[in-house]
Amino acid sequence: MRMLTLLICLAFPATSQAELRAIGVLVTKDNQAQTRVSIFSDVQEENKANGTVKDTVPILRNAEGWGSIVKVGLVVRDVPLAEYLPLITEISKNSALELVFLEGEKPSFVHDNIRRRIEAANGHLKASDPATAKATDK
Repeated sequence: MRMLTLLICLAFPATSQAELRAIGVLVTKDNQAQTRVSIFSDVQEENKANGTVKDTVPILRNAEGWGSIVKVGLVVRDVPLAEYLPLITEISKNSALELVFLEGEKPSFVHDNIRRRIEAANGHLKASDPATAKATDK
């Protein structure tokens, strides 16, 4: 829990922009080897402790920004990708959410989604390789 809080604080430093939002998602296994998801949000109604993937998908589906993108951090502890893939899918589908870090196994469409968002936001940049993006003539 302390590690997740630290990661969120480092990833989302305080700014003067009141509309900046952040959601932390922690995926773990409980004592009965069941996948549990906890959501830590700055919107009280979105907070959920030890829910199931099925319970928490709607929270990510319905999350909205306050005039800007909602930064989402996902930390996964000893859970196979197939069990938390629905969470990543909802983050990817919701245009208000941006996955800023993912600790755990990453599906290829996460990388594709990030590339598409870069291309959409920076139409003048070639984002096929964001590390070496160069301006192009239009």
